[in-house]
Amino acid sequence: MAAPVGRWRIIVNGFRGDLNINCGSDGRIYGTTRFDKADIDPINGTWDEAGQKIVFLRNVTAAGGSAQNYTGFLFEVDAPLFKEGTYGPSQKPKFRMLVGSFDAYGTGGNETRPLYGWVAQQQI
Repeated sequence: MAAPVGRWRIIVNGFRGDLNINCGSDGRIYGTTRFDKADIDPINGTWDEAGQKIVFLRNVTAAGGSAQNYTGFLFEVDAPLFKEGTYGPSQKPKFRMLVGSFDAYGTGGNETRPLYGWVAQQQI
């Protein structure tokens, strides 16, 4: 599956926003996130084609530029996501999904709970 470039709808620990990803030929990714406020935060990281894995750093403007470290995995699904009695990969995927966790230590997380979840969706 190709690198997850383009515009994605993202939910990060309940906060909804946009994730925009570009990818260089070397697997380096860059782009932006934008959430409820007007802040646009830069992202930089890598795309692992073999592992279908994305890793990026988000510098959070609202937290003085403190970083959040994201890791996620790409797969394709159809709707509804959880269809009773359906097993295996989607036969007619309609969405690409990125799902993972991020380290929010210093941007709201702490030693008791440093990791949070995130999910992003892009229509095919």
